[in-house]
Amino acid sequence: MGEIKDKITVIGRKATKDVEALFDSGATYCDMDEELAKEIGVIMLGQKLRVTTAENRSYDADLGFAVLKIRNCNIPALVTVKGESPVPLTIGQNVMQSYGIKLDLEKEDYQIKCPIPRA
Repeated sequence: MGEIKDKITVIGRKATKDVEALFDSGATYCDMDEELAKEIGVIMLGQKLRVTTAENRSYDADLGFAVLKIRNCNIPALVTVKGESPVPLTIGQNVMQSYGIKLDLEKEDYQIKCPIPRA
């Protein structure tokens, strides 16, 4: 058993970019690296959110909005944006639960329901 990663497309107001994303069942929110957020033009909401990690460390993250294209399903997503991250994008429960993403850690794969019409 390992981690589940996949190449997805992130869409901002300035650009679209393919990145490798980590699906993290322990993360409450999607988390995006600040450099990526600036590059694609994430719509920043002017609000901060206090985030606590699994290691019980806390930090303040800016809130933003982007569209994630996961297996041809366009998903509007609230993302937390912080400085450097080990991966450019982490997919959290706010997207997984809302859009029916089910992780299969044994097969290192996932399934997704797409309630929004595919583009």
